[in-house]
Amino acid sequence: MKRNYVLIVTMVFIALVLVACGQSSSTTEAEGSTSEMKDNLIIGTHPSGSSYHTTGSAVANVVNEHSSLQVTVQPYEGPNAWMPLLNSGEIDMGVISSPDLFWGIQGEYGHPEPHSNVRAFIVGNYPPTVGMVVKEDSDIMTTADLKGKKVATGYAGNHLIHLLSEYHLNSVGLTWDDVEPVPVTAAIDGLEALRDGRVDAALGLGPISAVTMEVHSAVGGLRVLNLADVEPENIEDFPEDVAQKIGEGIPGVRPAVHEDMGILEGKTATGYEYPIMLATTTKLNEETVYKTLEAIWENYEELHSVHAWLEDWSPDTMFQEKPPVPYHPGSIQFFKDQGLWTEDAEKHHQELLDALRPVLDSNR
Repeated sequence: MKRNYVLIVTMVFIALVLVACGQSSSTTEAEGSTSEMKDNLIIGTHPSGSSYHTTGSAVANVVNEHSSLQVTVQPYEGPNAWMPLLNSGEIDMGVISSPDLFWGIQGEYGHPEPHSNVRAFIVGNYPPTVGMVVKEDSDIMTTADLKGKKVATGYAGNHLIHLLSEYHLNSVGLTWDDVEPVPVTAAIDGLEALRDGRVDAALGLGPISAVTMEVHSAVGGLRVLNLADVEPENIEDFPEDVAQKIGEGIPGVRPAVHEDMGILEGKTATGYEYPIMLATTTKLNEETVYKTLEAIWENYEELHSVHAWLEDWSPDTMFQEKPPVPYHPGSIQFFKDQGLWTEDAEKHHQELLDALRPVLDSNR
């Protein structure tokens, strides 16, 4: 009888262990995060002076003011530099474009390996982005005039900037073989190289970004070259094949007209637009994500006066039913509590996870 009792106890113990293991495995499959609440958070951004850094700083200030959390901002050369840290949980959030977020999770375009722990937090805005810029006193009047000129390239810290530059050249039939490429590290470096006369053209970034405005002032003005050399008033005639090639090569990017802002004061230009997002990591506790999102959601109006990018941040835009990458479970729970999470959102989320499954499995 005693022997049977010991056997029964042993079997019950083994069963409990197996159940616990099964729950752990299930949690991994369901994208569970760490169980501990985290009070001190770090947001990764592009370099100081960029709109990304200004955005991250504004978000940090709102969360610090309206929650018990403490958020600091850490600038890097670009997402290629900080995304590995987000994936490992060494930093907690990052301000990033949707193309970079997509590529980073998949391990493509400048990301040597998949960052499968990275997830969407919220959607921010669709900022204006100009293509190539030159000095106002330059004899370069169109994109086609860049043939044989020195053009900033590489952008090792942010592959998106390199691709935007490349597709701007491609939009008029030029390639890197048709210009003199000058390697730079970060987007700001490209503009500084233009300021210092080391290149004839560089990607202009946002027409209202601090570094773009600074260079604009330093050189007596910047001229924006139209994407595909299409005048803004003719945007409806933008070549479909060029737009399709851009959209396929850089997910979420599309041609757009920008006017009367920053270096385009009193002017218009044909450039790019794509969504900016706040990303996070599955290493971050769900409650922490929920609490952070709640602070931003309830106090979003305080962001609007900080920077033009942030004027469009609101509850109406922060949730996207079909984002390019999966949401963090903490964000999903928050959206459910707001009555925003739909069957279509759940279906899309599961499809994204299924598509990501080979990456998740390979990293175990």
